[in-house]
Amino acid sequence: MQPSYGEKVLLVDDSQAITALLRARCEAVAGVTTESAGSLAEVMASIESDPDRFFLAVVDLNLPDAPDGEVVDYILAHDIPVGGAHRPLRRRHARAHSGQERR
Repeated sequence: MQPSYGEKVLLVDDSQAITALLRARCEAVAGVTTESAGSLAEVMASIESDPDRFFLAVVDLNLPDAPDGEVVDYILAHDIPVGGAHRPLRRRHARAHSGQERR
């Protein structure tokens, strides 16, 4: 079964400031509409009501009710591609490539 992709980006972050910034950039630069969720519970409600409206989810990997990135598994199970980064992961990645990895 081929997934069908909708017209919105699902922004998942518990920080309203980050969500507002992402929404502004998505709409101004890429011209896409967004919907936001601040928790795994909100993601579940949004996807259950109409999973086909999303073509991408940009995800915070450390939500209060999903601290280990469980939200990614849930979103992927509904055939919605996931993108995103979490600041500690970026720092760790940068140190690894600069030869400054902490031991």
